[in-house]
Amino acid sequence: AEDFLQNAAQLAQSVCGVFSEVDNEDPMVDAAARAYGCPLLARDFLRRGVVQSGHGTGVQAFGAGSTAKKRGRVCKLSLSLAVLVEAPVAGVLLNSHPRLLRKLVDAARAARSAESARMPRQVPPAQPAALIPEPPPA
Repeated sequence: AEDFLQNAAQLAQSVCGVFSEVDNEDPMVDAAARAYGCPLLARDFLRRGVVQSGHGTGVQAFGAGSTAKKRGRVCKLSLSLAVLVEAPVAGVLLNSHPRLLRKLVDAARAARSAESARMPRQVPPAQPAALIPEPPPA
């Protein structure tokens, strides 16, 4: 598995195309840490990746690690997985990657399906008219 993680940059390059990474100065990293109940210090261990062009343009993913090198590798791997889970041609891309990657993508797809099944399909009710503020008088 360590060998696999060491090749995360090559994987991200081949799967995602052009991507960028942002460390803890990124407000999205801070928001993600807060959303998941991580202590403020945890943002120092997160990195966000964004696909800028190529497969999955606009896809974002987070990676966590105790060192900058680990954060970078995990971020690239999570970004690659996010693209492969969503990509319509994921099967074609997976043919050129190891079995471990196929297992990870299958597990991520199963987790996404399970999460989708648990989420309510209803639109939340509209706000009652009594709670909508009146416009100021002209």
